[in-house]
Amino acid sequence: MAQLYFLIYVSIASDPLGNERLLDILRASRENNSRNDITGLLLYKERRFMQILEGPETLVCATYARILGDPRHREVTVLLKGGTAERDFADWAMGFQDLNDEVERATPGYSPFLDAKFSVFEFASDPSRAHKLLRIFRRM
Repeated sequence: MAQLYFLIYVSIASDPLGNERLLDILRASRENNSRNDITGLLLYKERRFMQILEGPETLVCATYARILGDPRHREVTVLLKGGTAERDFADWAMGFQDLNDEVERATPGYSPFLDAKFSVFEFASDPSRAHKLLRIFRRM
């Protein structure tokens, strides 16, 4: 069995994305990830993405390479990567949360921690904070 691997990256959407385009990205991601044994979570906020990909190392790296070539992203930057004993999002071909949604922001328990900008600079001093942020959604 292949070594489990995870990769967390941030990027900026080249253009603003409406709900329909976000849903198209999500549908395609779920199909591709299911086929490639990839799990994870995609967060979107103010034209910024944060995503964790989990699975066999070669497949995670191949998925990330496709993302690097996707013109819908710019400034794609890895925050954290490495081997892992288990998946954090084992049941999710690709979870998704749009943090621009005002209903989400009004939900009891919404944490100011979630107000972080998804930028390299926000997580530069402690990239593990990105992993902590993503794991919050595992329980939702």
